[in-house]
Amino acid sequence: MAFDLYYSDSIVDACLKKSKAATPSIGDYMKKLNMSQYKGKTFDNTIDEGFIFDIDDDVMIPSDEEIKPVTTIPDSVRMRWGSGLSDDDYKTLEEHYKYLKKANPDFDSNQEIFIMDLCQTKMQQTRAMMAGRTDDYIKLTESYRKTFSQAGLKTTPDVAESNNESWGTWIGMISKYTPEEYYKDKTLYKDFDGIGDYFKRFVLRPLQNLQLGTTDRDKEFFVSDEEE
Repeated sequence: MAFDLYYSDSIVDACLKKSKAATPSIGDYMKKLNMSQYKGKTFDNTIDEGFIFDIDDDVMIPSDEEIKPVTTIPDSVRMRWGSGLSDDDYKTLEEHYKYLKKANPDFDSNQEIFIMDLCQTKMQQTRAMMAGRTDDYIKLTESYRKTFSQAGLKTTPDVAESNNESWGTWIGMISKYTPEEYYKDKTLYKDFDGIGDYFKRFVLRPLQNLQLGTTDRDKEFFVSDEEE
């Protein structure tokens, strides 16, 4: 239980028959535990199979008042990850969950699903590392990388995209590279495309000459009265 290893009486019996000793060695037990049918199993599977600790009659059992829980897992955390996990598992899941949320403050509901899967994978990865299951650790690491990439998540928050940015900060950044919406000189961009000037020179000016009999000429394109 301390090392989160799977325990089975049948494995112990098999080790006893092989060694013919009163107590099997831990080495024999670990060899049996590495068989394919026991891959990925932990002490949680032992509990699920109905394992009960044998207690001698002369062992003093502390009362409920004397028993003080070392750690307290909030109900919200248990509801998020489900029941039946150890306190260390809950801590691993919750710490990684908070880390990914802090690095991705604007995650959507789809990314929330990916984050939950990543936390589960991280927990299994930690278990594999502690149990010395190198192959499983490598596979889980690769699975984590693929899921992380598919989710489009980041490992650090993007300061530029933070919701904590004020409107004034955004305006300051925009004004460095593009014209602002308000100008002190109202005529600065009044005729930015030159259409107004073109209309005055080549439409209003000739029309005015026809109606009023004037001879106003264009400032650039005109026929001079002088001989040159």
